[in-house]
Amino acid sequence: MANKKEMNKKYFKEEGIEFIETLIKTLIRLFNSNDFPNSNYILGLGNMKVENKEECLGRIIMLSELIGFRCKVIKTNKKMEVVY
Repeated sequence: MANKKEMNKKYFKEEGIEFIETLIKTLIRLFNSNDFPNSNYILGLGNMKVENKEECLGRIIMLSELIGFRCKVIKTNKKMEVVY
């Protein structure tokens, strides 16, 4: 089975991987700000609407697994945040 770097090279251009990484970082900032529901215009994607924190985390996980982007969910008594 191919590793993530080999898979990324096969299926994505470098610009595409950078775009997905930027989208993940944007979703992480939104998740950590806890500003839901949220609707933003994302260049290249159009309007991105995220209803709640769970949906945002799901998108972060899905995109991270797609390209092998490493991030971590930190949960404390007071809050939960994602870091990369």
